[in-house]
Amino acid sequence: MLPIINDMASKFVRKYIIAKLDTSKNQNIASFFNIKGVPTFMFFNEGSLIDQIPGAVSRDILKQKLDSL
Repeated sequence: MLPIINDMASKFVRKYIIAKLDTSKNQNIASFFNIKGVPTFMFFNEGSLIDQIPGAVSRDILKQKLDSL
C-alpha cells in the first residue's frame, strides 16, 4: 500500500493532505479513532472525520473516494 499512498500523495499534493501515522508509536491516536487494523484510510473535512475505509484497497477505490469528496 505504501507505494500507492506515496504516488497519490504526490499527484494530489495541491488538492489533499495525505498523511501516514505509525499506530504502534501513536497508540493514543489509534485508540481515539478506534482503529482496529492497518491500513485504515480516514477522510477529514475541515478537521472533522467524514468517512473511513478499513483494510487494504485498490488505487481505484482510493481515487474514487477522493474524487467524491
